[in-house]
Amino acid sequence: MRRNSKKYMNRYNNRTAKKKVMDETNRLKTLGKIDEAIEVLKNEVVLSDDEHFIFELAKLYMIASNYEAALEELKKIENVSTINHFFIYSLMSRCYSEMKEYDKSYEYHVKAYESDERKADKTLKYLLISAMFAKKGSDCLKYINSHPKIQDKKTQFEVIFIYRDLDMFQEALDYINQNELVPDNYRQYILFAEVYYEAEDLEKANFYIRKICDLNDSFYILLKAKIQFKNENYNESIELLNMLIEKKELVGIAHIWLIENYLRLGRLSEIQNILNGGYLYDDVKKIFQANLDIYNKNYGHARELIYDVIKRQPTVLNMFFLVSLDLREKKYEETLMDAERTLDLFGASLSRPQRSSLFRMIAVAKVNLGIPVTGNGYYFNQVINYSKERAIEHIRKHYESIGSEGIFFPDMNLEETFEIIEKRISVIDPSYLGVRSSGDSYLIDFENAGIVGSTILNKMQ
Repeated sequence: MRRNSKKYMNRYNNRTAKKKVMDETNRLKTLGKIDEAIEVLKNEVVLSDDEHFIFELAKLYMIASNYEAALEELKKIENVSTINHFFIYSLMSRCYSEMKEYDKSYEYHVKAYESDERKADKTLKYLLISAMFAKKGSDCLKYINSHPKIQDKKTQFEVIFIYRDLDMFQEALDYINQNELVPDNYRQYILFAEVYYEAEDLEKANFYIRKICDLNDSFYILLKAKIQFKNENYNESIELLNMLIEKKELVGIAHIWLIENYLRLGRLSEIQNILNGGYLYDDVKKIFQANLDIYNKNYGHARELIYDVIKRQPTVLNMFFLVSLDLREKKYEETLMDAERTLDLFGASLSRPQRSSLFRMIAVAKVNLGIPVTGNGYYFNQVINYSKERAIEHIRKHYESIGSEGIFFPDMNLEETFEIIEKRISVIDPSYLGVRSSGDSYLIDFENAGIVGSTILNKMQ
């Protein structure tokens, strides 16, 4: 059939004309003449209002770092274009990101992800990075949970960053183990060191922090100082923290950790110098002043300070400080009252170590008041005190040490049993750990517990 209709010829001529325009635009772009290429397309857009010319013009504006102009063009075709909306939204999200409008960038990354029929790992990766900048980690968890099995390793690492930012360190560890992830660059090594440090696996935190060294990176210096502190290498920690102060970076948090180190070394005059130096927010200063008051047995003033702080900031750590102060003063009824208030405020969000510490303090108070407490078996205590991997490791070693006797038999599914008991612990009312009947010997894991006798510790004995 002869194709000689006027309609066909117009369409043919139009395609030919568009090709000539794009060929010229690409020639100029290849030569680095971006401004000239932009002028060519601007003129064509004025004449034809062609959506493909508009899209290409937006891309040229982005090459020229003119993101406002790029957005202006993309908005013209955002809702009406025959171009795949995934590509339009992806460019818009990038423009907003370059302009540091991270909330808008995240909004358009979500649109790009939802319009991606393949739900590619790479698309999810950019969504997660955007969520991190926009501090929208909790919002994007649903995309992590609903996404098909992630195969791309880089995307898997971005999942861990989201868990890290949400303080979901156990979830981060579980994800690392499930996917058998191994870091292979600086950013990933420091992520692993931080996750294991926060999850209180000091051995692995040490392993990963030793794999890297960048004394120009303030975050690295701070993390290494915190790990050294946990290793009880207080002088090494102090040296690193002073490096931050000399660099005038992270000065406030550096002084907080200096105080923690000085407390362990009994260098109280240096603590007082920091408290008088105006480096810390008022409420933080009051908490540390309360520590010094406890050392000097000025419990009344310490209590006034913590009450004043809690009025504004009833955080987990501040409430723990108050409960430990109640216990130190042998105010056992107040201990129970403040502990129950802590559970009411934070029960669902308490980490396993925090729950364990709080239950111990409650148990000590109950024993001293003559109230019976419930002792729990070895397995229960392992579940409440340790991560899944550490608990199972301990139980297996315990099984071997008792000659394979007792309830821990070879074909027992420890992982499944751990999860069942952990789930039960999370929903039942507090089941308090047992202590000696006399209540005169106990250990409370709490970093700011203060002073014991003449010794300053990170635990209260």
